Amino acid sequence: PNKVYSPDGLYDKETDALNQYTTILIAGLAITIIIVMTLWYSYRYGLPIYHIIRWLIFLSRNKLQEPTNRKGIPISKNKKGRIKREYRLFEDILKTMDQLTLTLKENEENRRKIQTTREEWIAGLSHDLKTPLSTIYGYGLMLESDQYQWSKEEVMEMGQVIREKSEYMSTLIEDLNLTYRLKNGALPINRKPVELGEFLASIMDEFSRSSFSEDFSSSFENQTNGVIFEIDKAWFRRVIENLLANAVKHNQKGTHITAVLSETNEEVRIEMKDNGCGMAQETVDHLFNRYYRGTNTNDPTNGTGLGLAIAKELVLLHDGDIQVESEPGAGTTIAIILKKSPPVK
Repeated sequence: PNKVYSPDGLYDKETDALNQYTTILIAGLAITIIIVMTLWYSYRYGLPIYHIIRWLIFLSRNKLQEPTNRKGIPISKNKKGRIKREYRLFEDILKTMDQLTLTLKENEENRRKIQTTREEWIAGLSHDLKTPLSTIYGYGLMLESDQYQWSKEEVMEMGQVIREKSEYMSTLIEDLNLTYRLKNGALPINRKPVELGEFLASIMDEFSRSSFSEDFSSSFENQTNGVIFEIDKAWFRRVIENLLANAVKHNQKGTHITAVLSETNEEVRIEMKDNGCGMAQETVDHLFNRYYRGTNTNDPTNGTGLGLAIAKELVLLHDGDIQVESEPGAGTTIAIILKKSPPVK
């Protein structure tokens, strides 16, 4: 053996060096590919996911909008409002997020309106209670005073006013209690078969003979051959009376009010029509909202302002619906629609 020169040993060294170089080259190439792929996947998937997470954080903080760039343009969209190419994989999710944001905005706006109208409504109710209470308090002081000897007629007149104001306050408190019982589903309904024609005729007859309907004419049209429907007579009477009261309170004297009963194979329809002043569409849209308007007690016949809200809730408890058609100067029609039960086979 040649101790100075060994071809096999030299070959082995060159082979090891080549192998090491090849291994380092492959490892470097693999790491480069991994880094590039990681960056690509991060851009492709991570960036949209991060954007959606930021959007959700915005919504959780009541910042109801999509995160935007420095120019105020939503990050996932281009200048034309279209979804960018890198976000198209998550297009369905982004559209859902858009819809969610829009819904939350609408709900927030409605909440603010309801909050404002609720405060106005509570202020109106406070006024409604204070006005008759002030009258009762004032007459009480007058009767208590020994500085003047009231005649029998004067005492009776003051007593009548005190009674009327007390009845009004009692009605207001009762309506408040009823509307919250209805809201919480705590009102029992005892439905029994009733011939609606006779039932409505009796209510309209009482209405025409009451002092409340003075200077208002009324009529009843029964377009059925005798329809029987299951209702709670006490609460359904309250519905009709509230609708009649509303027609009287918000129309001029001389207005004619007509109740019409009709039916089809699927439903029973009760319409309360008047030829009065009518309502704008905004009023129609909020007519059954108990927070929409406050009330006024300058006239004790003005009621509590809760009548229509109560009427709608009672109709819903009878599995029915209530609809309004009205135009300024063209009168108003409020229709109660009661669905008939399908025949038993």
